[in-house]
Amino acid sequence: MAESKKLSFETIMTVLMEKSDDERKKFIEDHQASIKSVIKLVCRLIITGDKTEKINSLTCLAKISEVEDNLILTNLLEDTAVYEAILKPIVNFIHNRDHPEADSEQVDVIKYSLIILVNITRQKNCVKIFHSLLDTNKLLSSFHTILSNVVMISATDKFEPLIIELVFNLLLNLSQPSLILDEIQKNQDNLALLMKDLLNFFEKSTCTKIRVCCISIIVNFLIHGSAQTTLLDSKSELITKILYPLAGPTEVEFDDEDMAQLPLDLQYLPPDKEREADNNVRDALISCLLLCCNTRKGRDSLKDHGTYYILRELHKQEKDRSIQKRVEDVVDILTKEEEEYNQFPDLMSTAIPEHLIGKFDEMDQTLLNE
Repeated sequence: MAESKKLSFETIMTVLMEKSDDERKKFIEDHQASIKSVIKLVCRLIITGDKTEKINSLTCLAKISEVEDNLILTNLLEDTAVYEAILKPIVNFIHNRDHPEADSEQVDVIKYSLIILVNITRQKNCVKIFHSLLDTNKLLSSFHTILSNVVMISATDKFEPLIIELVFNLLLNLSQPSLILDEIQKNQDNLALLMKDLLNFFEKSTCTKIRVCCISIIVNFLIHGSAQTTLLDSKSELITKILYPLAGPTEVEFDDEDMAQLPLDLQYLPPDKEREADNNVRDALISCLLLCCNTRKGRDSLKDHGTYYILRELHKQEKDRSIQKRVEDVVDILTKEEEEYNQFPDLMSTAIPEHLIGKFDEMDQTLLNE
């Protein structure tokens, strides 16, 4: 590489990689025209550079994508060769479970490629990337295959935990409701299987970020009222598994009458049973319960599983007011007469007049400030 090109690249790396996110974002905003040329240069180096230049280029793109994902996405969709160079190691990684020991360079390529994909798939127009990563004719089974492979890979300790976290973040982005709606409606069996895998990984993982991702993917599925029939099937035990982390020592907290309202797996939990400690995990779990409230099937399932009683005790112990408020929202819905919802078969699809939205937001803020 010519010296002038080296210097240009080194300058780019200094500005875009060694500054804080805020400084990097300001630099990109102030040099929009130049940054497009920078991205093109870096993308070319991914194809033509040596190993070190390729990794540095991927690192640089990853840093840019953290604050300006749309520019990266636009460039990748225009440059097929670069797009495929970034995508190939990811496809190989997530579709295979038998990986030999990877050297540090291979790990870096996978890591920074994943960071780029995670950041750009936050965009709703990431359809091309979505279709390249997953078989569009078997979306949910592709999710299942990837998840199974990642579980096997994570057990080998061949890759750093961050890479596994990034795969789950990528799956979360690709579970956007607008992308998977048709598949959810058509393939309920694969949906049930995938949910079981997600719940199992949620229960076994010690990584908070992965656990939040698992539940958040289920949240994306629950948004569709049509999916709740499958997800809330008695065999799935979804509600019980969502409530378990929110439950405390039911043996101590409940009398026999209230205890009888709970599923067997939630009854007589010992005095040392602790509730989920992480706010983000609890918030994601409550999101599941709230979405179940959208349909008659969901509300009936919550009531049948003694959700009110678990949330009643959680509310007493909850220290985060925003989560406590969401618990109140679930309880408020569950304690109303079902006749009040007869004209709203799916609350998510119920239009709220514009003039009321602001008032509701003000009321929520007032409650949060109490």
